Amino acid sequence: MKRKIIVCISIMITSLQMNAQFSYKTEQLSNNIIANISNNETDSLLPIKKVLPLRHKYYIGLMSSLDYIYFSTNLKNDPFLISLNKNYGYNFGLKLQYYYTDNFSLRTGISFSRYYYYFRTYTFRISINNAPWVYSSPEDFLNKLDYIHLPFMLGYSLFSAGNFKLTPSLGANINIATDNIHLIIAPQFNLGFEYFFLKNKLCCTLEPYVNYALINTNDNQTNLYLDSKYVIGGIFSVNYHF
Repeated sequence: MKRKIIVCISIMITSLQMNAQFSYKTEQLSNNIIANISNNETDSLLPIKKVLPLRHKYYIGLMSSLDYIYFSTNLKNDPFLISLNKNYGYNFGLKLQYYYTDNFSLRTGISFSRYYYYFRTYTFRISINNAPWVYSSPEDFLNKLDYIHLPFMLGYSLFSAGNFKLTPSLGANINIATDNIHLIIAPQFNLGFEYFFLKNKLCCTLEPYVNYALINTNDNQTNLYLDSKYVIGGIFSVNYHF
């Protein structure tokens, strides 16, 4: 009889121990599940940084640039011409850009530019009885050329990180000289730095660029013939997605 009582007590103690262990593991599992749910909820509240797609988006913007211009002339051996110096200019207008894919973009627009150039020349010379030429005092001239530009550029994004893109572009500028109406086609290369914000609604760009053109124009004041120029500048624009 005593043995039966002892066996029953042992069985009861063992079952109590097993129930305690099971309850502890169940509670631990529940705590782990609650902790994971809390972590997931916390992660969902954190901002998720996404690169928003640009495919099939249009941007219109205002652009301007400051330019460094070098003119050359075919009258380098002209005895009247003393020097033709590098000079400066500016450009401003409208820009329209279309992203065909997230990487490929097409750009056009219309802008106005004014280029200044400085040169020094003699206005006349005389020779009496085959004596050496006697030149007039040199005179300095600061003249300008005005153009309307129609660019057509193809860009490709080589690198992107977050809201930033590095997008070089290649194309041509159709330049219309306003002084004596004629067309000049100038190949152009831009190195574009683009930054998007406000969920890609706005984009700021900085584009160092270079173009080269064969021009065909005479200076109306001195009949100086200009035959080529290259321009180095930096275009800044603010663009809006519509």
